This record gives sequence, structure tokens and C-alpha cells, in this order.
Amino acid sequence: MEDLGERFAQVRDAWLCKATNSLLGYTLSLLLYDRAIVKQTGSRLMVSWSKTKELMYFMGKPISMDDIRSMVANMTDDAEDLLWDVLMFKEGDDVRFKIPLADIEDDLKHTQRGKSFIHSNGLAGKEVEMLEDLVNGRRRQEFLDNNGQWKWGGIQKHLKDVDKFKELALLLVHFTNIPSRNGFIIDGEFVLVTQYDKTLSHFDSTKAIPRFLPERIGQLMAMYMVYVRPLTDGWEADRWALYDTMRPPNDFI
Repeated sequence: MEDLGERFAQVRDAWLCKATNSLLGYTLSLLLYDRAIVKQTGSRLMVSWSKTKELMYFMGKPISMDDIRSMVANMTDDAEDLLWDVLMFKEGDDVRFKIPLADIEDDLKHTQRGKSFIHSNGLAGKEVEMLEDLVNGRRRQEFLDNNGQWKWGGIQKHLKDVDKFKELALLLVHFTNIPSRNGFIIDGEFVLVTQYDKTLSHFDSTKAIPRFLPERIGQLMAMYMVYVRPLTDGWEADRWALYDTMRPPNDFI
């Protein structure tokens, strides 16, 4: 595009310049005001606990631990239903199954990008099984036309459902643990490994901290990594490949 540089300069002047009367400049100004207020007022106690540890007070409002447990349980049910009723293409009665995590061998020292316990335990390529279930199932018409070509409208809707599942999974991991990109299988349990600890600033080195997920949430994470993500990654790649023959959403992609 001949005027791409000029158009980018216009967008930058209008939206991206610091210390100017622009959207980003105004946002940064507000952040600086907020930081100054925090320094002047200091931190305040936001969360406290009752002596029985069954009530949490957030900004003075009591929240029962039973309510929190019920919320997490309901979110887990919603995530499982979304996974099996929408994201997976299995049909029939009693189609839900579990990945036998106890049989998986994983190595925490294995850090090669793009490789994980999926590739070393014969779990790669499950997108083929997903596609076979889709093509032979009742939902075929949602994704394929009469000529066997993808219906990108149906795929886009499916990808939005995947995003909804990821949001639920992120919240569940956050409520039961600490989110991390490093997932491993240890002794049949799904583990998130973080590399942050409070001694980092003192010793300038990190420690590997394994955090074990509850069994149901670990299964959700494993099912997503083994079955759902490989298929959606393929669809995303195919969609981007189409930009050679169709106009992208904007000129800066």
C-alpha cells in the first residue's frame, strides 16, 4: 500500500502519542494521577478473615466460603458442559471420558518450544479424530457446505465458544491456583510451574514452584491442550492464509 507510512503516521498522531491530547496520552495521564494518589494515601486493608476462616470480608462486605466453593463448582460444571456439548464433536450417550494422566510420563527439564507431554506420550494428532467426529456427525452442516468447503461463519462462532471456555478455565485456575503458561503432568496430576518467588530481588535467581490443580480442572486443561487447541490452531492458520486472497480486517495486520 503506497500511503501506508502516511496513514500510520496519522494514526500515531491521533491515538498513540504520549503527552498529547490523544486517547493514549489521556490514559497515561490518568494512570500517573492514580499512582500519585496511591503514594499519598498508602495501601488499605481490602481483605480480612473471620476467626473461623469461613467468612472473608472484602472491603467490609462478608463473603461466605461456602458461596465461593459453590461458585467454583458451578463454573467447573459449566466448563465441562461447554467442552463436551459444544467444543468436542462426540455424539451418543456417555461420550465423556478422561485422559489417563497417571499413564503419562513428563519431564520438567524438557523446554523445547512447541514440544510437551503431548508429543512424548503419543497424544499428538488428535485434531484428526476431532475432524472425523465433525464430518461424520450431526453438526457437519454448521461447518461444511455442500462442496466440502469450510463455512467460516460457523468456525468463527466455534472459536468464540473456545474463547469462552478459556475464560472459564482461566478463572478456575485463578481461584484454585496461580495461572501459568508452563503445564506439566506429575504423578497423574496436572501441574502449573511458576518461576517467581519473593526472594528474587535478593538473590537474583528464581525457583521452580509446582502448583497442582484439582483433578477436574486438570482434566479440563489436558483435554483442551490435547484435543481442542490443535484443531483451533489449524483453523486459525487456515483463516490467516486466506488473507492472501481477501482483505484483512485493517491495513496494519
